[in-house]
Amino acid sequence: MLARFDSMENPINGFMQNLAIALAVVVVAVAGFGCGSSRPEPVVVVANSRVEPAFTNKLGGGFVLQRVEMRVDGKLVGQNVADRGGSLETDLSFPASTISSGEHQVAVHAVYRGEGHGVFSYLKEYTFKVESNHEFRAPHLKTIAITAVCFEKGGPTTALEDRPAIRWVEEIR
Repeated sequence: MLARFDSMENPINGFMQNLAIALAVVVVAVAGFGCGSSRPEPVVVVANSRVEPAFTNKLGGGFVLQRVEMRVDGKLVGQNVADRGGSLETDLSFPASTISSGEHQVAVHAVYRGEGHGVFSYLKEYTFKVESNHEFRAPHLKTIAITAVCFEKGGPTTALEDRPAIRWVEEIR
């Protein structure tokens, strides 16, 4: 019977999370609330937008994606780390967050390992770190998908350490 109860816990938790997202109201306590005879009204902040952060790797075969971390307004929303010697998938999605409409910031931190064979096998000893921040405006009652796309800038004469770059793509749904 305990196993059945445990298996039912996840749907109940999922329902409660969906209910919390649907309500999406955060009451912020006002200093002095409840003191004295006059009671000020609480300030209500409505979280009525959603952000869906994602990462796409478009770097060439000379770079192996090892780790990606994403933050929204400074809060870690997700990270993926490759198994030792492995690499991460090309497209990564992170959990959606409910946020208030208005100005916000998303940040990405990616770590790559160099990849090479034969005379270029020394590249496996190189580590490349790519970081970028992006400010965005969350529209009222809509979802904004924000993707950090890591790509290779420059050309054959560009130093390897200067090639990884991030561009941001926004899509409002």
